[in-house]
Amino acid sequence: MSGPCVLNFSDKDREKIRRFLGQFEKTETTSQYEDFRARSGGNTITLYKSGKVVVQGTQCEKFRDLLLQKIETAGGLVLGFDETGRGEGDGPMVICGVLGETSRLRELRDSKKVSDIKKAYGKATANSIGNCTLSINAEYIDRLRGKGINLNKIETAAIESITNLFERLGEKPKIMVDGGALKVGRNDIEFLVKGDDLEPVIGAASVIAKHTREISGNTEERKSWGKKK
Repeated sequence: MSGPCVLNFSDKDREKIRRFLGQFEKTETTSQYEDFRARSGGNTITLYKSGKVVVQGTQCEKFRDLLLQKIETAGGLVLGFDETGRGEGDGPMVICGVLGETSRLRELRDSKKVSDIKKAYGKATANSIGNCTLSINAEYIDRLRGKGINLNKIETAAIESITNLFERLGEKPKIMVDGGALKVGRNDIEFLVKGDDLEPVIGAASVIAKHTREISGNTEERKSWGKKK
């Protein structure tokens, strides 16, 4: 048995997926979190109430591709942002922007829910169009905080700079950022709480940021961490 193949959709996509799965043999769900379960050939397909789809079986990749072909609608590029290391007392804070198509990154989600971050990193970089990552080491975080530049300002500057870079290269993506709203100098950015679980491009940014932090050689303590900035 190969797989499983895991795809992440939003809650609004669930009805489309249910209708598609309805043409196959329906089987009983096994938990309160499952919305629909079906069988096709050697595969078992489970749709969860969260929008996640898990395909298990001998040909899970083939069924995954069929599902994506039938469910996906045309869409433009997304520039998704996420960060990691914000609340840590040592090491770098990493902000990543990923430029890509949602349909090509459906296997990516919040890095905290990924068991093999190195493998997920490979999928994120292989299936995105481009990515740009800023890693701020502990010493520089302390220096910036000493100037009154807090983590929100650091993240905002990174988002604006990476967005400007891709726009100067001729792209006009939909811009989406994980988390609550930040004070940015433009009004075309969508801030999405739990966005790394809801939008696969943001999930890809979450994965790249976490892997970048994990392989960083910087483990210095943030000396300014006890001071409010």
